Amino acid sequence: DFPSTDMVNVAVILISCHFWLRIICESVAMMMISSRVFLSTFFTPWQLIYVLSVNLVLTSSILIFNDVEIPAWYLSISMGLLWVSLLRFLKVINAKLSTYISAIAQIMKDTMCFL
Repeated sequence: DFPSTDMVNVAVILISCHFWLRIICESVAMMMISSRVFLSTFFTPWQLIYVLSVNLVLTSSILIFNDVEIPAWYLSISMGLLWVSLLRFLKVINAKLSTYISAIAQIMKDTMCFL
């Protein structure tokens, strides 16, 4: 027996709110240390991807809970950012994967000027 869709959606909303609260607390703690520390840690590409993915998941979950139609591109962007966030997490776990992910990130960074 699987739980109802509403229960799963509420769980996703609560987990997203937890991550959003975590982002806010980290930001406040960094601001209390120094504004320079906050700016150097918050505006990194990985952190911006993390914040954007949490925002997209939270808003899409709330819209799904309220039975609002969400465009497919919106869900695909949020899913892609979640996969990138997972790669960020796995980068810390596995040293060989870390080299691979760093190489892919550098290649993407170098090719962005051509897009």
